[in-house]
Amino acid sequence: MHLAYWESHWDQWWGYGLFFVATGAGQALLAAALVRRPGRAVVLAASPTTWGIVDMYAMSRTVGVPVGPLAGVAERAGTIDLAVTALEIVVVGLLLASAGRTARRAIVNAMLGAGVLLWALRLTDHLA
Repeated sequence: MHLAYWESHWDQWWGYGLFFVATGAGQALLAAALVRRPGRAVVLAASPTTWGIVDMYAMSRTVGVPVGPLAGVAERAGTIDLAVTALEIVVVGLLLASAGRTARRAIVNAMLGAGVLLWALRLTDHLA
């Protein structure tokens, strides 16, 4: 879906368009990797990156993206982007369910650690 909307985001700013191209290409490669070699390495890479895309969506709809001409401007949530984000959350859940106990623990701990670090940076004014 990200590849379907890259052009309209490129019109806003090349960085937004590039993010959509990279995200769409990455998700297409992820789908191919999951079909071809659905192993631990793919799950370890895919879970936090997919969750990062969900986080960026939440940020863009609440406080605005951190860079570009629309930095700090919250966007309106639309039906399509809400549906895609819901599917991405389901994908993260399925990836975690397929990861196995040890890998799942490592992924969740890494994601929680990153969240704590981001909050610490934000609360100490190191992250605007």
